[in-house]
Amino acid sequence: MSLEELVEWMLSEKTRRVPCPRLGTDCWEWTGYCHDSGYGHIFHDGKARSVHSLILEVFHGARPEGLIALHECDNRVCVNPAHLSWNTPRVNTVDCVKRGRWRGGLHGNGQIISGPEQVHRIRKRLAAGAPAMEIARDEQVSYNAVANIKYDVTWRWVK
Repeated sequence: MSLEELVEWMLSEKTRRVPCPRLGTDCWEWTGYCHDSGYGHIFHDGKARSVHSLILEVFHGARPEGLIALHECDNRVCVNPAHLSWNTPRVNTVDCVKRGRWRGGLHGNGQIISGPEQVHRIRKRLAAGAPAMEIARDEQVSYNAVANIKYDVTWRWVK
């Protein structure tokens, strides 16, 4: 199945329309699988891909180097091409801070973990099945900080 055919199927079979008061047009919410991060994911050509990035590629062209997807509507599961754009990580972060969605933790640096006690709390919640994004919000750290603990990238020495 070509990328264009896949996107056509996704938009017709795996989305629902919901009003978006912020933009005045409907969000097209992805109803398929969502990763712990809250973003929709699908397998295409043997690779896991974010749904919003696939939509952007088809409607706005291939991702320019160094750019990431930006949701104008602040809805992680929205795949409406009119609500998506390629932009720099800096613009995305500034947008996030302006709209009060920043989960960056202490001093705006979400990678800062306060110490072994916090690592133990995070691991306990991960083991209980809590979504990483929820843990990050509650612990006031970034999703990546939680994922790095989950996959033993950081804090391996804390048992």
